[in-house]
Amino acid sequence: MNGCRRYALSSFIPSSNRIGEATFKSVAHTCWFCVPEQQMKQYEILARGSGCIVRGKQDNLLWALVSAHVAAPFLFRSYFPQEWLSMVNEQHCKHTLYGENNDQPKIIETGNIIWKHELLDVAAFGLQRHNVSDEKEWEWLTSQAVELEPLSEWSGKQSVVVQGWQVKGSVGSGQEKLVACSLNGTIQVQQGIRYFINTQPHIAYHGMCGGPILLPQSIIIIIIIILA
Repeated sequence: MNGCRRYALSSFIPSSNRIGEATFKSVAHTCWFCVPEQQMKQYEILARGSGCIVRGKQDNLLWALVSAHVAAPFLFRSYFPQEWLSMVNEQHCKHTLYGENNDQPKIIETGNIIWKHELLDVAAFGLQRHNVSDEKEWEWLTSQAVELEPLSEWSGKQSVVVQGWQVKGSVGSGQEKLVACSLNGTIQVQQGIRYFINTQPHIAYHGMCGGPILLPQSIIIIIIIILA
């Protein structure tokens, strides 16, 4: 994904405008895999991306919205043509979310994918309060969660901010570092519920797939599909 300059976006629900750009933070999403049949002894990183937390209809339920091709790369062979991926399935994977609270790292393990859109590059994990071991972690998650409202039309050429997490360092080296980042962009084209965001002259960093887009007065939940 390094060097990509334009995003193809599938957007379907914005948040309420009660959380501003200054306080809202995305989360980093990591998909791990271990295939015992291939003599793997421990989990290794399969893919990295970004995402965001949204509120469910119940007080004790949150959702993590992420990019489906990061959550399940083995289902997107046109993105990931490596032959060995044919030996990986969802049962071999686990997922973690990473964020920072007062500069302190927070890592939370999720369950398996609960929902994946049939057409769009969107997946979701359910986060239930009783499955989060630390009450402070749940408080942190809820502080980052946004509420969803019906989507309204955007004006053309509108300025936006792309949030996400950049992966610095060589993937698989064990020395990777996750760094929160943002890019300025402009809405260029709308095709149905997809929006194309131009971030030139900035480049899209590795790890930003799935990150949300922020408008001046609200947060729009958008799943990023990187275009070459």
